[in-house]
Amino acid sequence: MAAFFVFISFWGVFAIFGGSDYQANTDSLKQAAPELFNELSKIDYPENAELMHASVSTWGPNMGEDILIKVENIDPFIAIATNQYDFYKMTMDFPNNDREYLGYGYNPFQETLGPPFCRESKMLEVKPHYFKLKRKLVDPENFCGKREVFYSQLKREVELSVLMVIFPKEGLVWLNRSNWF
Repeated sequence: MAAFFVFISFWGVFAIFGGSDYQANTDSLKQAAPELFNELSKIDYPENAELMHASVSTWGPNMGEDILIKVENIDPFIAIATNQYDFYKMTMDFPNNDREYLGYGYNPFQETLGPPFCRESKMLEVKPHYFKLKRKLVDPENFCGKREVFYSQLKREVELSVLMVIFPKEGLVWLNRSNWF
């Protein structure tokens, strides 16, 4: 019986630290996105917003959630967001976050478990629970590459980061929550 408990203990630790998964645009994620957006940003989900992407990534005990929305008339949203939070106007080149052109002094995305966008491969290998699977990746339009953006870290704690990036020319808003162990 003691050997069984030792086995279960090792298996539990391995399951927590050894797995990875990526879920994107599932029905449950799409339904939860407006409420999660409101909860994380404390800003009302825009009425005219189109959900472009919703995903959850887990890498061992670390987790990242992403919501990407398209807002047709982005200016009123920018006014609300910049009134509530301090935003930095900067250039972002996702996924190539280089210090030289960010104008921020350091890489503001270093504490972020970013989505697997902008990769050469369109498949991602994950290990949920017992099996290895390959998940298909889809890059949202007008997200990858060098863009002029407004950036704000809405919440920064030891093991939690919430950031918002607004792409004014593209009419996109990216909200990311990353939890680190």
